[in-house]
Amino acid sequence: MSLLLVPATRENLEKSIEQSVDIEFARNYLQEEFVEDLLRQSRSEGIRCWALTKNRRKLYDDIANGDEVLLTEGGTGLFTHYGVIIGKTQNVSFGKSLWPISGENPWEYIYFLANIQKICIDKKQLVVRLGYKESYAVPGSIMAKNDNYEAIGTISKEYKIPVFGYIAENNNNKDFSASNIQSSGARRQGHANFSEEVKTNYNGMKQIGRSDIKNNANEDEIASMNVDYLGQLNRQLDTWLNSSEGKNHEHRELLAQIPDTFSLLCTLSNDNVVSEKSKSKLAKAITYFQLKFDFIPEAFIGPPGYLDDLIISALTIRYVMDYDNKDVVRNSWEGNKDITALIAEIIEKADDLVGPDIHKKLANKIA
Repeated sequence: MSLLLVPATRENLEKSIEQSVDIEFARNYLQEEFVEDLLRQSRSEGIRCWALTKNRRKLYDDIANGDEVLLTEGGTGLFTHYGVIIGKTQNVSFGKSLWPISGENPWEYIYFLANIQKICIDKKQLVVRLGYKESYAVPGSIMAKNDNYEAIGTISKEYKIPVFGYIAENNNNKDFSASNIQSSGARRQGHANFSEEVKTNYNGMKQIGRSDIKNNANEDEIASMNVDYLGQLNRQLDTWLNSSEGKNHEHRELLAQIPDTFSLLCTLSNDNVVSEKSKSKLAKAITYFQLKFDFIPEAFIGPPGYLDDLIISALTIRYVMDYDNKDVVRNSWEGNKDITALIAEIIEKADDLVGPDIHKKLANKIA
């Protein structure tokens, strides 16, 4: 494992680190197998990436999946973002389209990251620990001195940055350079296969209940997957809420409740006081929540795509409150709003949030 230190501008951080690159944009330039592999590893984070020019080819060749990356936003005096490399490719067209520049050196050597986290690590202190002068500002991307990095251990452990286990599961170093991209027809067939897989999972949701989940995975595995997903939600929403889009979004306050709402679904599904009938509906809502391609796909439009997830959750929680009791919901809620008032507000606004047709379809999913 190595550590890559990278300077960054606010514009480019917003473009490809703090939010996902549009999935369809990526599919226009990248091999379908590669896109699917990135999405499997990054899960709800989507596609986050950075790049090097051809005069940094040696550095590109040296980086590998699993390497840690620290980005420093100009003018902050801090390392502001952390990520883990999950793939790389050489692709001039992708680089030129995503980061247009004038000149002969496009951003063509691209690497992809997951586990993106906003951090505040003092730059001067860390560069000194890594063997550089205090005045070293990281003017260009550089691989940290290995001996000094190894003495620290890993950045994630040293600075208590959570790294989720799924990141390392599918690390590979396949060649996905632009010269190996298949024909458009083959790529679209891969897209169709991927969509069919999503439809299969989606149709399976109709039958899913707590007992069905136990047949496919034990409770510890389910809990671990849900904890991983909750961590992703927290990171994604934190980044988005602090972005210019998130700060000005008309439904910002409701979308900020997403992580706590998902956590409540999971907690209730494991509460012995909750009836099996309610747990069956909770399982359906949890499954729907984790679909990337649902009625309003967050994989394409980012956190505003969670509005339908918020509504199906509210409908499910209201059922638990009515069918079981309100106290079990109140006692399990960890959010900062009154849960009864929040659920009522979401359901009251549902038609305006997603439209009456989708609202009706969501209600039917848990009927």
